[in-house]
Amino acid sequence: LRDLLRKQASSSMFAKTDMISPSQYHDLMQEIGLFKRWVVPGQRVLRHLLEDELVQPECKIYLRDVQDNLNQIYDDIIGLEEGTKGLKEEHRQLLDSRMTSTMNGLTIVATAFLVSKRIIDMSFFVIRS
Repeated sequence: LRDLLRKQASSSMFAKTDMISPSQYHDLMQEIGLFKRWVVPGQRVLRHLLEDELVQPECKIYLRDVQDNLNQIYDDIIGLEEGTKGLKEEHRQLLDSRMTSTMNGLTIVATAFLVSKRIIDMSFFVIRS
């Protein structure tokens, strides 16, 4: 996951072989969702254990440390999720940009052909007259 995101973020112009397909984005988002589903229940369990009076104070210190680590992991997961969404949007913008430049090129070529056809038609008209 990290390697794919790093590879996508590091290249400013993507070659066709380096692009992440929509299915890969979907897979990344599913994997991030799985991580989130593993962390959230752990946070809830730790919160209940810290509120429980049966847990010894020495143990609560350790549990608070574990809870802090789980909160950091959750924040990292949220960051990965936002980064993946940003990469998907950047990918979409790149594709839109490429399509726009292709359409501009095609418009210029079509215009040139229309003008040349018009000139040829006019010259044949003059020759026939």
